Amino acid sequence: MENNNLPPFTAKDYLLRLTILSTAMLVSQMIFALAMFFTSLPLGEINTDMLFVFWILVPATTFGGIGISFFMFNLKLKEVHNAVTLENKLSGYTGALILRFALLEGPSFIATIAFMLTGAVYFLAVPLVITILMLAFYPNKKRVLQHLQLSLKEEEFFM
Repeated sequence: MENNNLPPFTAKDYLLRLTILSTAMLVSQMIFALAMFFTSLPLGEINTDMLFVFWILVPATTFGGIGISFFMFNLKLKEVHNAVTLENKLSGYTGALILRFALLEGPSFIATIAFMLTGAVYFLAVPLVITILMLAFYPNKKRVLQHLQLSLKEEEFFM
């Protein structure tokens, strides 16, 4: 008899999907920042016309993006915990992770654009910090199990 409560894929498949997705989101913002840096070489004068705006915008979006990513991820996790089937929990967790990484990518892209428009290299510290955060949140089996808080029967899927 087939168990209809299990997803039509394996835990290894699911973790591979999460890894590919997370890597793509991580690498995209890194490549964008590096491409903007290397196309701006040699570094010249700082364009002060827009600098004041970005001094406010970049920190506000960075702290806001990080804070909102934590809040929304935890909010989505609560929804995932209420899901009935394991498949719904896994797809909900994938969505929560995408949302978390997207909210972290936003400030990285804004800071990179601020660097591109002003020439102020210190704005590139934001993509570096965001990269470190994304690496800290990178999905693995232990973290997924910890976040999902599965029943013993559901945890068998990952064993």
